[in-house]
Amino acid sequence: MLGLQLGRLPSELGSMMAAEETLLMAAYRDDPWGSHRQDVMLAQIAQILWNVNVNKKEKARKLVDFLPFYRKPVKEDPEIATTVKTLFGKIMSKK
Repeated sequence: MLGLQLGRLPSELGSMMAAEETLLMAAYRDDPWGSHRQDVMLAQIAQILWNVNVNKKEKARKLVDFLPFYRKPVKEDPEIATTVKTLFGKIMSKK
C-alpha cells in the first residue's frame, strides 16, 4: 500500500532511508491517506447532501449511515458466552 501511495516500486521501498521513513510516518499522523480516509471524507459529503436536501419530517442521517464498511457494535450475550465455554469444555474433556 505504501508503495502505491508514494508511487514507488517495492524494491525502492527497501532502500528507503530511516530519516525518510520517519518523515513519512509523521506526515501520515498529521494527514492520513488511503482508502479508509477517502471513505470517511466521501461519507461526510454524502451526509451533508442528504441532510440538506431531506424532507424536514425525516430524521437527519448520521455519518455511519454512509460508511460502506461500518459495523454496529454487537452487545455481548452472557448466555452465549457461557454456552460456548461449556461446549468447548466438553470437547476438550473428550481428548
